[in-house]
Formats: sequence, structure tokens, C-alpha cells
Amino acid sequence: MLRRPVSRRVLKPARLAGWRRCAVGGHDFPAVVRCRGVLIDGILLDHVSAADRDKLATYEGDGYTIARAVAELADGQRGPVLLFVPKPGFYQLSDREWSFRGDEQR
Repeated sequence: MLRRPVSRRVLKPARLAGWRRCAVGGHDFPAVVRCRGVLIDGILLDHVSAADRDKLATYEGDGYTIARAVAELADGQRGPVLLFVPKPGFYQLSDREWSFRGDEQR
């Protein structure tokens, strides 16, 4: 989707507090939504240029808006991040958590 190589150095384990990952009805991809008291682990793509952000926004499509959050990296550092959050009502979001194990949902 970025149409360029991505070095492993810019992929960093990270944790988001106050967000949860949920299943999207009829799809095999997750969404993230605000949820107090919940932590999600994921991968942060560091060093994203404005052109990269535009490519990602085009890939994600009209169903998302960009939100700001603070992530904690594995080394304990915290920093601002941007993430794609579904627009209200665009997708049917499940109360079930989405799992990285294929499209399995728990």
C-alpha cells in the first residue's frame, strides 16, 4: 500500500491505552475504538511522511477518520501516533475482540 520498501527498523512493538480492537461485521479486518481501561498491543510504523499518510488514507478509504493517540513503545518511551478510526455508523462493529490469528474471532 505504501509502494516502497519498509525497513524492520521502523516497525516497533507498541501499546495503546484506552483503545480496543474489535471485529468488523462481514469483514476479516479489525477496527480500533476508544474504550477506557483497555490496552491493545500492536505494531507502530515510525517515520511516516505526509505522502505515506496520504497513501494510507487512500488505502483505508472513506470509512475512516484519523485520530490522535499516545502509544507506549517496548522501551517505555511514549509518543504521539495517528491511527485510523471508523467513522460512526460506517461499519457494523462487534463487541467481540478481533484476534491476529487469521480471521479468527474470540
